[in-house]
Amino acid sequence: MRNKRDIYCEYAFWEEFFGMEKRVIHNRFKRKLWDAFYDFLFDNNLFFDIPDQNVIEDTCGGKNLMWLRQKKGGAGIKFIPDNFPKIEKLSDDEDNHLNSVFLTTSDTSKCEELSARFGVIVFNLSMIFSAKHVYVNNGRSFNRSKDYNWTYLWELKEKCPSISCCNSLVIADRYLLSDKNESAFDNNLSPILEALLPKSLENGIIFSVCFIVWEENNSSIEEKLHKIEILIKELRPKLSFNLNIFNSRILHDRSILTNNIILTSGAGFEVIGKNEKPMKFTTTSLYFPFLISDYNVRIKYLEWINNVLKAKCSCRSFQHDYWGEEHPRHHLLDFYYEKPKTPKPSYPFRADDVNVFLHSRGTII
Repeated sequence: MRNKRDIYCEYAFWEEFFGMEKRVIHNRFKRKLWDAFYDFLFDNNLFFDIPDQNVIEDTCGGKNLMWLRQKKGGAGIKFIPDNFPKIEKLSDDEDNHLNSVFLTTSDTSKCEELSARFGVIVFNLSMIFSAKHVYVNNGRSFNRSKDYNWTYLWELKEKCPSISCCNSLVIADRYLLSDKNESAFDNNLSPILEALLPKSLENGIIFSVCFIVWEENNSSIEEKLHKIEILIKELRPKLSFNLNIFNSRILHDRSILTNNIILTSGAGFEVIGKNEKPMKFTTTSLYFPFLISDYNVRIKYLEWINNVLKAKCSCRSFQHDYWGEEHPRHHLLDFYYEKPKTPKPSYPFRADDVNVFLHSRGTII
């Protein structure tokens, strides 16, 4: 499975980033954030918008790039001036670019605008220090004595990059759509979707949504699918989306994934009752998995994608164990899906071959 994010980096950004190292080295707070972003650059695949020969080796950026190339043996670093993607031209069939990060020297308002239009993270230099939330766990603990509910996510929606910066969504929770919790839609699913859904996407990009649930009696899933469709249309009337529900018993833990974040809840996501307060205790976590320095978070994110893919692939009968689009597309899951390798055919030995082999081993025939 892919374990790195593709970073499309304007070389001007790269030069300025390493040029500012001396200016932040004595500021403990800024240095910590600079180092965290450096780890993000070091750990992932880099694509530059200039030819290889244009790198000036005696600049701060050039020296660090040469060192990084030597450290990696040249792997994961490419110069693609003729094929460097323009964010404004991203389209629905470019899952590889729709799961990437773009680094630019544009101002923050432009970065925010592009992120909202295409569901990809667009970062500039000032955001390295202002986007503190991408380097930490943004979770909360819910219990009956506190008034916390899912509306806490709305604060993160207003930050840059926003948690609504995405083009695909997976909600895996066996019981979220259960009939037992009458407030599941109003007090749980609705505020979560309000936080995570973009207002719209451009260039014909379809926002892809899938739910992984488990219901032994699946007769009501079609009705719930229709109810979710109505909810999304009410929340985001300008958003074009496709929706699937997969009914699979093989996924037990609960999480929400987009192409940029992972949100987990130990007790699931159907925790808020009619009074808009928690019915039970749970601890949530919310990470930008490729930007946080904790490598274990990235592994957890990738493991979750793998688990969701297994559950999705176990559902093969349209309107029996999955509903919605008969031929589902999903920008995140399709990007990570790998077709099973076809085993090489093993041909039986001929009798003469077996006799020769046994004779060579000193076996009596």
